Amino acid sequence: MMDVPGLSKLRCLESLQLNGCRALRDMIDMMK
Repeated sequence: MMDVPGLSKLRCLESLQLNGCRALRDMIDMMK
């Protein structure tokens, strides 16, 4: 998965605030 640095970081932070664990898992999946 390609990601746009600025945008995805912002979206990740937003999701982390909204639903912590889920977003964390998504981020870890994208790094694999």
